Amino acid sequence: MNNRARHIQYRKSSYRRKRTKAMIVIVSIAIALLVALFLIIGNALHNKTENTAKKRNDKNSSTESDTNLSKLTEAKQISAYALPLLEDGSTFSERLSAIPDDAEAVSVALNRPDGTLLYRSALSSTLSFLSTATDASDLSGLVSRIDDRELYASALLYVPTFAESDALLKDVYLSSWCSVAAEAIRAGVGDCLLVIRSATADDVDRICELATLIRQIEPSAIVGCAIPDDVVAAQNSEVLIKKLSTAFNYLSLDTTNYKDDEDVASYVETRISQMQMPLIYYKMRVLLPYSSDAEAQQSYIDVAKKYNISSWQIKP
Repeated sequence: MNNRARHIQYRKSSYRRKRTKAMIVIVSIAIALLVALFLIIGNALHNKTENTAKKRNDKNSSTESDTNLSKLTEAKQISAYALPLLEDGSTFSERLSAIPDDAEAVSVALNRPDGTLLYRSALSSTLSFLSTATDASDLSGLVSRIDDRELYASALLYVPTFAESDALLKDVYLSSWCSVAAEAIRAGVGDCLLVIRSATADDVDRICELATLIRQIEPSAIVGCAIPDDVVAAQNSEVLIKKLSTAFNYLSLDTTNYKDDEDVASYVETRISQMQMPLIYYKMRVLLPYSSDAEAQQSYIDVAKKYNISSWQIKP
């Protein structure tokens, strides 16, 4: 009996040992599988996190790059006195000498409102519609003399083409005026202000294209736009002015388009007071009228100063 009992007890003990070994193996395998699973999931999450971060960084870099590309060079804040390139009864040297000693900048007109160029342009020999005034001089030579006085030169360019009804001719003319602006930049002027009085609110997109085209010809160009009266008066003027501000290095308020029977100083003040907020927000220049009367000229400048205008130029 005792032998039989010991045999049964041995079999039970042996069975427990085998079962324990099996449980240990099963637990070990389970632990190994869990560890492997955790490693796989961890690596997957790590890779996903890295990819997400990389995409975010790439997106931020792309956004920063786009912002840098779209950000235009800020135009110089100036107080520019009128300096006609051509004027009966005086020489350029005399007019340049008459600029006040404390002046920092001058404003020159590249053409007349009808488009007649006031300097000798290489473009006029190939573009038949461009006419040049008699006795016009080479622009680079004139700008060099301005530089000798250590004065900054801002060039005003009238663009009369928006009144053209023929669409094909209009394209040709607009492209040509862009070339004239680029030519002036290459001749050494600091910036070029486009005055486009015949444009309407519907022409804003096309006006913006002019700035792009000028920079395609001359990437370093600083280009401004005197906001057309029709755009200022439009119901959606805020939207239109904002669009212009994204295309041009600076905007300007034209206060020179007054009628013959209007009081000029009152006209200037009315225009500035009506546009006071956009003038400040967009750091606009003001294009002031010219007067041969020193007292009247100073009165226009004083109006600008009264409204804290930090940048102005006088129309030659």
